[in-house]
Amino acid sequence: MNSQSQQSAVPPVAPVEKKNTTPSYKMSVKELKYHEEIDNDNRLEKGRVIRLPNLPTGKIIDLYDEYLIMVPMSKYEDIDFFKNFYSDLNTLIICDIDDKREGCDVNMESTYNYNTLREKTHDIFSKYCKFGKTHKFLAKMDFDAIINKQYLYKVVKFMADNSDKRMYFGNAFFESTGIAMGGNFYALTERLVLDYCSCDTPLDHNNAEDLWFGRTINTCVKSKNLTDDEQIYFIRNDGSKIIHKDYVTNGVKLKLGKEVAKIN
Repeated sequence: MNSQSQQSAVPPVAPVEKKNTTPSYKMSVKELKYHEEIDNDNRLEKGRVIRLPNLPTGKIIDLYDEYLIMVPMSKYEDIDFFKNFYSDLNTLIICDIDDKREGCDVNMESTYNYNTLREKTHDIFSKYCKFGKTHKFLAKMDFDAIINKQYLYKVVKFMADNSDKRMYFGNAFFESTGIAMGGNFYALTERLVLDYCSCDTPLDHNNAEDLWFGRTINTCVKSKNLTDDEQIYFIRNDGSKIIHKDYVTNGVKLKLGKEVAKIN
């Protein structure tokens, strides 16, 4: 497929109006193909990489019930700062078993450190699978992720409206089973979360947390013998809208994370 002709053929994104609700940007498989990126190196065996459509901006608080962002919080990270900075986001602050701060929404059954982040991620998603409730959009976010909320609105809106599709969003990198997303922020649609919860998720790879999670998702979906149109749609993060640790602009110099933490 010629990428130049493909881009010129992309139709405008037209909302499907619903009475007394925000417009819906749900797309058919055919419509999603207009937004596909070309993999000239044929690195992806299954699934498609698509661009986030250019949707109108909106207020992220208007989507509050559509999504959940799970935030693992270490004891040296400031919950009060995070909750104030992101007060309009639907977040779930997840702490270790021995973290007694009032800002913790959920406590795990163990303690973790930097070398056991893979186990922590496994346990967090296992706990979510047992909640008995799902969301159209589920994300894992680190304390030191810095997010443009208008961009986040577009990501949540598009993926929530297409939550029946398998979509996986984040800082994409290719690996042996497909694409994994960098650990500071990644998200899945409800359909893909349900897949994860239905699969075995063994800790049998000595990998970083984000690589382990990506491989687990890809292996899970491949085990279901799906058609091409049922595979994962991978959506790359715009690296200027969700960034990691450092943000410098006019009158602002912000640095987050363990490098500036006061660790006893």
